[in-house]
Amino acid sequence: MESLIYLDLYCTAKPSSLTHLYNKVLFMPNSHTHIDFSGQNLSFRNFQGRNFKNRVFKKANLESANFCGADLSFSDLSECNLSNANFSKAILNGATLENSTLTHTDFEGAHLLLTNFTSCFIEGADFSSASHLRSALFLNCTVYTNTNGLEDLSDVQKSTITYEIS
Repeated sequence: MESLIYLDLYCTAKPSSLTHLYNKVLFMPNSHTHIDFSGQNLSFRNFQGRNFKNRVFKKANLESANFCGADLSFSDLSECNLSNANFSKAILNGATLENSTLTHTDFEGAHLLLTNFTSCFIEGADFSSASHLRSALFLNCTVYTNTNGLEDLSDVQKSTITYEIS
């Protein structure tokens, strides 16, 4: 059995200034680094341009977090509060956002190849200029009409998206 080592993870808005101490991060020697942000309050944090491939954010509060240009490929963002979060130009290929709240969330220009939005609540979100939107899964979503960029999906996913009048 491998030993476990706990490391402190820091996030800096600028390389020279330490702004936030996060949680302890679990690292297993001789294997892939496993970083789990599950259940953490990471609201209003700046993760612009960061590499978060294969990370777990399950049930995290990411309200107003900035992931602009970040790589979240194959990450688990299920059951998260993503209200007012910025994912513009982010890479979310293969990511799971199942059962998350996307109120006024910005996905403008994001890469959404095979992204899973199953059972999400989507209101006032912006999907304009998002790439691979037709490959994303919107099964059992509630999408309010003030959401931008999903209008063209109604022809291919009539049975999977429920539109509500706001």
